[in-house]
Amino acid sequence: MTLNLDSRKLHIVLSDGIEIYIIYNDHGEYGYNILFSKLDLDRCRFDNYDDHWDVDSRPHHFHPRKKTEVESSKMSGNPKDGIPYLNKMLKSGKLHKTE
Repeated sequence: MTLNLDSRKLHIVLSDGIEIYIIYNDHGEYGYNILFSKLDLDRCRFDNYDDHWDVDSRPHHFHPRKKTEVESSKMSGNPKDGIPYLNKMLKSGKLHKTE
C-alpha cells in the first residue's frame, strides 16, 4: 500500500495482483479505480470526474469491467460510505464479473 499525499492517491496491490487506486481532489471529484490486468478495459471504476453520462446518479457513475458504457452508481464521493462499499463489492466478487 502506498499513499501519495501530494496527489491524494492511495495505491493498494492485493495478494492476487489486483490494483486499487483511490483518489480525491480539491474540486469534489473522486475515483475508485480497480485494475485487474494491463489488458484493455480490464478495469472498473466509480467516479464523478465527468458528468456527461446519462444515468440517474449523475455525476456519480460506474464503469463496469470490459465495457465502454457506464451505469448508475451508489457512490456519493463520501469516503466514510464509499470505502466500506468498495470493500464489500470487492469481497463479494461482483466487480470481477464481466457480464
